[in-house]
Amino acid sequence: MVETKYMTADPLIKVIDFGLAKYFDTIQRSKMSSILGTPYYIAPEVIQGSYDQSCDVWSIGVIAYCLLAGYPPFNADTEKKLFDKIISCDFMFHPEDWKNIDPLAKEFIYGALDPVSKNRMTPVEALNHPWIKKYAPNNIKQVESRVIQSLISCPGFNSLQRHILHILTSLLNVDEIRHIRNAF
Repeated sequence: MVETKYMTADPLIKVIDFGLAKYFDTIQRSKMSSILGTPYYIAPEVIQGSYDQSCDVWSIGVIAYCLLAGYPPFNADTEKKLFDKIISCDFMFHPEDWKNIDPLAKEFIYGALDPVSKNRMTPVEALNHPWIKKYAPNNIKQVESRVIQSLISCPGFNSLQRHILHILTSLLNVDEIRHIRNAF
């Protein structure tokens, strides 16, 4: 969520909607079992009904993929097909969309989207990943127009695309926002 609907020089993005959040006891390491969350973001082990905090790193990988490509790594006509793709980790980096993306970003996403939760990056490893270290100190002001076009050309936005579009528009200048508004 962007703090204000008006364009500012330094938009503040806030992570929201912790309605399903739960405290995880890292000492007892008990597994969680409720199948909750937005289907596009949930990890294979959540679908299978036994998971721990590593499912959050999976979600970060999905978000990173979406922000870089303009679409989710897993997509399907039905929730069952979507879950099958997530469980089998059936995604790819389409060359035409990823040719200008730093290879370290792909490495980060692969580490976050490891289908075996115990092999997945930990939150500390994610924060120390070379891609994060390289770009986190910088404010990314430019979003490739291809990403915006991909999002606005979809016939019907799903909630994930709406959230991504909301974040991306906070990074755009007035002319770029006008272009998107004219598309609608």
